[in-house]
Amino acid sequence: MSNGGFLSHRLACEAADVIAAAAPVAAVLGIPESECMPARPIPIMHLHGTEDPLVPVDGGALDDSPSVAESTPAWLARTGCQGEGELSYENGAASCETVDACEGGASVTLCLAEGAGHCWLGQPCPERLGELVGESTTDIDANELMWGLFSTVRLP
Repeated sequence: MSNGGFLSHRLACEAADVIAAAAPVAAVLGIPESECMPARPIPIMHLHGTEDPLVPVDGGALDDSPSVAESTPAWLARTGCQGEGELSYENGAASCETVDACEGGASVTLCLAEGAGHCWLGQPCPERLGELVGESTTDIDANELMWGLFSTVRLP
């Protein structure tokens, strides 16, 4: 999550030959788009709260980071995806959209939790961080969704 999510994006760009998939939470691509050249199409599941105050869904934080709306199409293009996304998860204020028609059997999924902040989706935010991170949600469980992806993919 957060820094780990930025690392997940970067590993998907630079180490797709040694990791099977990536699922960044509360992070966007933190390196220039031109430096993201995965060795193969890699499955991506991006999870993000829409009210994240530290890594805003609309971008602009951390050295003018891209928005989620910019990050997702970039992964779709990088992964050679075709067609429209389909609703793959919906519960309360959380939903995921997945494009499965990607090169090499990869997929790109974007999960958004309306009103959720900079927290692990499905777990309470640490109380000591209070308003700094925003609200948590149980409408989506990042652990379950990530396992649903990770348990089905293998390195080629």
